[in-house]
Amino acid sequence: MPAIAFSPLKAVRGEDLRRQNLAVVVAALEGTTLSLTELAKETGLVHGGVTNVVNQLLELGFIVEQQKLPSGARGRPSRNFSVADKAALAVGISAGKDRVSVEVVTLTGERLGSMSEAGIPLSLTPAEFSSAAFAMVEKLVKEVTPDPVPLSVAVAVPGRAFDGRLTSFGRHWQGAESVTLFSHAPAAVKLSQIINDGAAATVAEHRLGAASGVGSAVIMCGTDGIAGGLIDEGRLVQGSQGGAGSLGHMSVDFDGIACLCGLRGCLERYISLEALAGELGMLAELEAATLPVFADHLASLAAAGDAAVLAVLEGARQRIHRAVTILGPVFSPDLVILSGNIAPLTPWLGSAGGGPKLSSTYRVNWVPPIVAGAVGSRAVIEGASEIARQALLQDPLALAS
Repeated sequence: MPAIAFSPLKAVRGEDLRRQNLAVVVAALEGTTLSLTELAKETGLVHGGVTNVVNQLLELGFIVEQQKLPSGARGRPSRNFSVADKAALAVGISAGKDRVSVEVVTLTGERLGSMSEAGIPLSLTPAEFSSAAFAMVEKLVKEVTPDPVPLSVAVAVPGRAFDGRLTSFGRHWQGAESVTLFSHAPAAVKLSQIINDGAAATVAEHRLGAASGVGSAVIMCGTDGIAGGLIDEGRLVQGSQGGAGSLGHMSVDFDGIACLCGLRGCLERYISLEALAGELGMLAELEAATLPVFADHLASLAAAGDAAVLAVLEGARQRIHRAVTILGPVFSPDLVILSGNIAPLTPWLGSAGGGPKLSSTYRVNWVPPIVAGAVGSRAVIEGASEIARQALLQDPLALAS
């Protein structure tokens, strides 16, 4: 058998090593308070190295120090450190088709505020969208803090950015330069990135929701269509060009309904709220409501035994089951999570899942449980702000730029 090829080891340059050590210490401090001795133990760095890194983080304002008296109030107080929650702020932006949402969180993950605006036209260019979105960002930041602070921003789009270009059918930005999405970003923005909305929802469920502590999971997220993502060994699976997890465009019927992507029978053509509303003749009701409100309305009709709604949801359940039986042998997830706007419909869409545990059956024949997401309709925006927060934790030196 040929040996598995691993990436070659590379030397770490001085500046990269500095950034790495700063991030290692910050990771150890996330959600807790530690002394220098405890930090050395947690990080594996020598005591002198930890002291040097801590002093750099103190100078950046990224951490704060508290002195703690020893038990019995004798001896010198120990130096204890924690992350300074408002040294910088993380901002998530969700570029949905029906509305644009913005959320601001602290370095420790506390949500300071959020806002959402409907009616931002799909016809806007990326630069025009940037102007509208960052006007919302500046307004919200001023509301939550009186002081100027560095910002990290993650924009979640129904598509992705690759090689400097956008691919987003949802807002008709095919081929546009990705940097134009940040053309109106204020000077306070030190870190910025564009992410797929499904990847954002996946991060939200993994770090904050139903996939927390799960090694391998598939997330199907109801957005304007169906987004998705894959978690393996606790990490987001990116794939070539960041395209892994595009579950909405997984064909479940090669001769099925034509999709904008060029394929036929894509999953989102059968299980998205727009698809369900179209089959039920309820597109006018969908247009008049927000997506979460319409999802809750369908769930209440199903719970009341509405025969038409139950029949349509059963058809969608069968499509999901077909997708899951394909994903089982290909990816072998522990869970399939229905997130975002389809989470309220899980009692009717998720009943296909369940089965023997891995230890008692051949994995290929195992249909993983299908469960409801825990983050709800806020999955994309909360995932975006979490990704922006993690970017700060992984690069404290961004505050100095």
